[in-house]
Amino acid sequence: MTDRISNISMYVLIGIGIVVFLLGVVQENYSPMLYFSYLLTVLAGLGWLGGIAVSIAMNPSSIKPMLIWGGALIAVLAVGYGLASGEVLENYPIGTSEQASKLSGMGLYVLYLVFIGAIGSVLFAAVWGTIRK
Repeated sequence: MTDRISNISMYVLIGIGIVVFLLGVVQENYSPMLYFSYLLTVLAGLGWLGGIAVSIAMNPSSIKPMLIWGGALIAVLAVGYGLASGEVLENYPIGTSEQASKLSGMGLYVLYLVFIGAIGSVLFAAVWGTIRK
């Protein structure tokens, strides 16, 4: 039953996203897309926290790995924030603040770090699988 609810919710959110995207493109007003992305981010965060709560309630010993992965996530975000520059260049849109520049830089650095980690884990798994045979 929960799979059915999840699928219906997913399709409803995808449909709303498509409508918001098309309205934004037609009207050349991209604010609704931005607010919808904020809504999806909040929903994802709430789902993540809810999943953690349910998992801990069902298996209390699972809290240690969750805390480790949560700490790793916070560490990656902190490294990305530390590497990002708040410099506002002249080719940025008018009104761009230092904080917005720093946060967008953080997002890029986090993307780079996660991408490098994913490629590294694939290479490690391939080498490890070859060595173990």
